[in-house]
Amino acid sequence: MNEGETTTLETMRRYVYENSDTPEPHQHSNLFELKLDRVYVAESGYKNLLHRAVIVCKTKGKNNFEEIGRYYEKFFVTAANQLQTETAHGLLLVYPEYCVHVVEASMEMILELLRDITNTTPENEYRTNIAKLLSISRDIPYPLYQSWSYRSIDIVAQKIDEYEPSETEDKLVIDMLTQLLKLGKHLKQTKALGGAPVSDSLHERVPELLPRQEVLGYLLDNQVDCIMTPRDLIEKYDTPFDVALAGDMVWPLNVRLFPYS
Repeated sequence: MNEGETTTLETMRRYVYENSDTPEPHQHSNLFELKLDRVYVAESGYKNLLHRAVIVCKTKGKNNFEEIGRYYEKFFVTAANQLQTETAHGLLLVYPEYCVHVVEASMEMILELLRDITNTTPENEYRTNIAKLLSISRDIPYPLYQSWSYRSIDIVAQKIDEYEPSETEDKLVIDMLTQLLKLGKHLKQTKALGGAPVSDSLHERVPELLPRQEVLGYLLDNQVDCIMTPRDLIEKYDTPFDVALAGDMVWPLNVRLFPYS
């Protein structure tokens, strides 16, 4: 793509966004704007390195919300220094028995978090083997959260073990992801409008945007086919791509008389 075509495409993108009701350059109000952005990204050679992961896990019965929040706050700073990358964006919701991670970062940072959550050692009491990866969105155009923070949801749910969903497991996961995206948008708009700072009273102001503890318990305690565990994703990345087959280890090599035999 030559310089003239790049300038024309950029001019078209700017004209579309200036003459539309789209609130932000990366929020598309129609399919044309989405396609235009994708063509621009592909032709300009720009590569987005931002991904979003949603992870739910149990907390081993630890009820100290501040300690859990401070631990992961320090973890992301340390991991960013070790990996030589930008720190993570996102939100951590700490319930009495569960945690919900929404992380926007590089894939290396996300993998480091998954390893930390699942690598149980006596030195770290916040790691757990009971964790599920609800979703991972690759190459997101912009972060939904401007920084990383944690919020405590100090509400004890009743009869979590007796919860029986009336909807399919796919619908439960989709509804929870929708809640978290709406929550992130709500927090971003509240900050942009100069409203009151987000406090730990989310369950009082926007209870409909918080994942229910009964659903969290159900997804963690049962085998759900539509989601994977963090260990599954880690194994996919740690497994070598070039695998030597048994036939490649034989000498002399087999000679085929016909190419399709």
